[in-house]
Amino acid sequence: MRIAFLSSMFLALMVGVSSVTHAAPVAEAGAPVVAAAASPDVQVMTINLNTADEATLQRELSGVGAAKAKAIVAYREAN
Repeated sequence: MRIAFLSSMFLALMVGVSSVTHAAPVAEAGAPVVAAAASPDVQVMTINLNTADEATLQRELSGVGAAKAKAIVAYREAN
């Protein structure tokens, strides 16, 4: 009997907390974020890392500079 009473009180408490949480107003985050893939102006280009030269890697991959492109090609040739 005691376990059933405690279980029902816990359930009632959780339902009460849940309803208060859902009733709270939501703050607006500002402008919605739109994914780049949704824009018709964006073109997707794939690069084969096994055959691309240093200039192509540097030009087409964001965050890859001359040193990283050279390291990628050197690793590929060594292995």
